[in-house]
Amino acid sequence: MKIELQNSLSDMNEGAKEFEAYKEAWKRRVKKEPAWLQERAQYLEMLDEGLIFEALDLMRDDPELFLSLFFYWRKRGLRWHADVKVSTDERSEYPENDFLLMEIEFWRTVIAMDFPLPLGQTNLYDSLVLKAFGEVPVDMLTEKEKKILIEISLQEVEIPYYSMQDLLVGRYAVTNVLWDFVMGKDDVGGATLPKVNVNWWECIEFCNKLSSKVKPSLRPYYVAETERELREQMKDFGDEIDTRGADAGGYRLLDQEQWWFVSGDQHPPYPTAWFAENSDGIVHPIGQMAMNKNQTFDMAGNVSEWTETQDEDNPRYISISTGNADSQSWAVGVGSFDHVSYQTQEGLLGFRICRTLPPRF
Repeated sequence: MKIELQNSLSDMNEGAKEFEAYKEAWKRRVKKEPAWLQERAQYLEMLDEGLIFEALDLMRDDPELFLSLFFYWRKRGLRWHADVKVSTDERSEYPENDFLLMEIEFWRTVIAMDFPLPLGQTNLYDSLVLKAFGEVPVDMLTEKEKKILIEISLQEVEIPYYSMQDLLVGRYAVTNVLWDFVMGKDDVGGATLPKVNVNWWECIEFCNKLSSKVKPSLRPYYVAETERELREQMKDFGDEIDTRGADAGGYRLLDQEQWWFVSGDQHPPYPTAWFAENSDGIVHPIGQMAMNKNQTFDMAGNVSEWTETQDEDNPRYISISTGNADSQSWAVGVGSFDHVSYQTQEGLLGFRICRTLPPRF
């Protein structure tokens, strides 16, 4: 499988512009064509009855009508995702599991039709797409679906840092679909769930491969190319990992101080976090809770994350953030870290990537 991502940002921007053009046309049409609203209502009834493919196919040549469904679907989707209380009758008419299946089919159909999506421009639509594909195994995705989900997973946030070199930080934790694209290991987990059960070396290997695969102009940040080389380097350099330094420009892990800085100052209750009381102790798709003040997601819960920082007393133990979906709310914080062996693999331990920008002078 080969997915071209070099022009992904410009493609997403063009899609957003086309989406907005349809939106303006739709607003004008609503005011001038009352009969059109009746037609739209008929299609909404078809969607509510589960006739997703049929309804969307009928609207294929009417982009303004098609677009109006996004607003309908967004309201219905966000209502379920936010667990807003609705009447007993309505809840029995639309069981949550049934709606989720409808939602998956809706977004898969939208993507298959090449309808322009405002992804990367508004978190509302990103969130709905990410939620739906959290239930779809990576090996069941189409090429188009993989491309869109990888583009979202690769979104970065520029964050001014203390030094003269600012950071580009992953808006989300690394996902199963992004891992599969880079490592080629046929991950069968939910596409937009955070990648877990990876040790520190695998995270380093991923960063180097991503640098070469997505941005060939970047030099891999870490010198080691195999786990054996990593072990030899840690032995030769007093157990410290050897890097090419920030000027290499390649993807890497945040160190502990950077991770704490990017995560922001968050206190209970956490609108930004999945923890034991609201997650049922299971990992959720990325991007479903509120973002923090630095516009990144899930840094106070869902999964713990590897950092680059090695323990001073035992460099083979690595610092990880401790808040995850199995933590009590009082224990989910952004200043809490633990140290585990670099060979550790856990179902609630993932990672996030970053790059260092050139100096600001």
